[in-house]
Amino acid sequence: MTKPFKTPTGWRINYRRSRTGEKPFRCQRSFRTKLEAEEFLKALDAKVRHAARVDMRMPDSTTVGQALEEFFEERKETLAASNAKAYANRIKKWQATHYASIKIGDLTRKHMRAYIKSERARGSSESTIRNSVQIIKSMYDWLEAERDFHVENPASKLKVGSSKERKRRLTQQEHEQIIHSFDALAAAYQARASERDTLTVTLTNNKKFKTLATSNLLYLSAAYQAAIECALRREKLFSLTWRDVDLQRRVITIRDTGALNKETPASIPMSLKLVNVMRGLAGNTPRIGAALDDRVFSTLNGERAYRYLKEISRALNINDVRWHDLRHEACTRLAELGFSVLQIQRVSGHKSLQSLKRYVHISDDVMLRMLDEAHQKLHRTA
Repeated sequence: MTKPFKTPTGWRINYRRSRTGEKPFRCQRSFRTKLEAEEFLKALDAKVRHAARVDMRMPDSTTVGQALEEFFEERKETLAASNAKAYANRIKKWQATHYASIKIGDLTRKHMRAYIKSERARGSSESTIRNSVQIIKSMYDWLEAERDFHVENPASKLKVGSSKERKRRLTQQEHEQIIHSFDALAAAYQARASERDTLTVTLTNNKKFKTLATSNLLYLSAAYQAAIECALRREKLFSLTWRDVDLQRRVITIRDTGALNKETPASIPMSLKLVNVMRGLAGNTPRIGAALDDRVFSTLNGERAYRYLKEISRALNINDVRWHDLRHEACTRLAELGFSVLQIQRVSGHKSLQSLKRYVHISDDVMLRMLDEAHQKLHRTA
């Protein structure tokens, strides 16, 4: 709400409020005193807001792009930061298309099928297309429920395929090469001559790898190993603070739970290896007070870590690597250790066994070993 401003003859208000698809409401008026102007402005704003609540119906003239913008403004408060960013990117993509200028009552399934066809022609994956279509479906559901706009949902009953299940798993040698490279970068950073140095390290395949000197290099190896040990999503992992890590009880507490928390348990038990990784980062000085709010991996965030992993993997000739693969690796290793599905789900936080199934990739060799071990154990107890 705007404030009254001084004029040569008294005080004046310039009130303006707008809603998507409608002409803005404006009111200008002069008053003798500031108090009169403030009281009038407060009463006027209350009336306008009440009128808006009584009639929330989306105007017929609203375009798809305008509706998406208003939909996101209401929805983003219920989304985790990472999900809000993904939502914003998908909506931005829609707003860049010619469909954004179509009125919400005129968008049809024919338009949606044409969009799907064009996305496939561009090489977009089925999961990417499905997520984009879901944005439109959710928006029209919201229009009906929250804006009293009743029209057949153009995104409903559309058939979109699913992307191939990802089964890429790094070999133990590949893991060791990556960790060795991250350790080499950290050592080079600590031995640098000046803050602005460009660091050069020799990788295990004898290739030279160059990068700018930054303190983020000190945390890459630990973050990579922690991701495999705790199965946390990238955004959650890099948002951890020392207040969340209890090395004595060997528990990581996830503060952001509830509706904003996607597939993450309230707490995660720490393996001995993860405890050692965390102790290496914590150092010998106890953290108290505000220092507990320092991030475990300092200024290294998920996006930077992912870029480093891609660049190192490319230099090592390790193809098709994603940071999210480490979450798959964590779940698979727990399965190989003999953890039950419910125990793995307790760590990973997957809400359904169907979604967890996509994260566990046990090889035939491991299955044979587990069968042999079970057989031997059975005969020993017989």
